[in-house]
Amino acid sequence: MNPQRTVREALQKRTDIFGLTWIRGPEGIVFEFEGGPDFFDPDCVFDSLPDEDAAELMTAFCDGLFLGWGVSRELSKLLAKRGNLIDKRGAALVMSRQERDDLFCLQLAFLGSNVKWEPLCIRYLDSLAEGQREGLFLACYRLNTTFIYWALVDKFTAWAMEDPNWRFRSEVDMLARFLELWERMPGYWLHKSLFDLLPR
Repeated sequence: MNPQRTVREALQKRTDIFGLTWIRGPEGIVFEFEGGPDFFDPDCVFDSLPDEDAAELMTAFCDGLFLGWGVSRELSKLLAKRGNLIDKRGAALVMSRQERDDLFCLQLAFLGSNVKWEPLCIRYLDSLAEGQREGLFLACYRLNTTFIYWALVDKFTAWAMEDPNWRFRSEVDMLARFLELWERMPGYWLHKSLFDLLPR
């Protein structure tokens, strides 16, 4: 499989993606585009890939393949949905002590592929700094277990208390998506005070 060709063909099939371009940079081809599904939407650009191609693409992503940030975000969604196809490679990644760069922080979405990663999700909530939690948030969103819910409510409350300007930071958008999710969950009520953190 040629990852670049697979990605290009998947993007070209989408009717909600426009302005698709690709350039050859120092490290290879980089894709740029507008539109596409939202980061928290269940829909993923690569949903139609057969398991074998999806596994190869996810493995390449875990090994550091970078084809642009839009593609990387969609690949992180693929990891969250179908990471079980590369369970050993994904496990080695999330259990590693590698540098927590921007790509690794998206790769952490793999944790959403199986509820067995719930404890590690909660552990990463304690250790990752702001700006490093995007993939982790996606994993938590997909798993949405009671323990993750409790941990996130505590964390969002603590982060807001530590920083009076937290409501103006990027992660407030993530909180808004979690609140939408939790409002649909019977028995989830601890989050109600967090609505006060949203910008008015």
